[in-house]
Amino acid sequence: MLTVPVDTILEWIPLFALFVAIWGVNAATARGLKTEIRAIREDLRTLETSTRTDIQSIRADMKPMETGIRTDMQNMEAGIRANMKVGDAAIRADITRMDTRLTAEIRELREYTTGAANAAARRSEALSERLDATNFRIDNLVDEVRRSSMAAS
Repeated sequence: MLTVPVDTILEWIPLFALFVAIWGVNAATARGLKTEIRAIREDLRTLETSTRTDIQSIRADMKPMETGIRTDMQNMEAGIRANMKVGDAAIRADITRMDTRLTAEIRELREYTTGAANAAARRSEALSERLDATNFRIDNLVDEVRRSSMAAS
């Protein structure tokens, strides 16, 4: 059996008491920390839940805005398309009017040039006939001059 002197035991008692006190404080501190950690975890769960709720609320608020924006974009696109159709129709109408006018002017120009060409041909024919008549007279005069000069010689 082990025998420990009383003096040694008496020396170790304050040290043992100090150890028990420190162990008790540490245990109390550990229990306090565990309680604090549980409270922090609960706060984090509450914060996570409220954050998810906020995100869902924001998403729910954004859906009507998104729908409104999409509707506005579709309306603007439809308006642009309608304006383009009106503009396209106006351009086509302008082109048709211009084509009709140009066709009429070309027809008039053809008639004028045909008439002018016919008139020029008639004038040319008349001039040609007059030139033939003049040439015929000149030939007759030349023949007469020759006959006269032969008769005079």
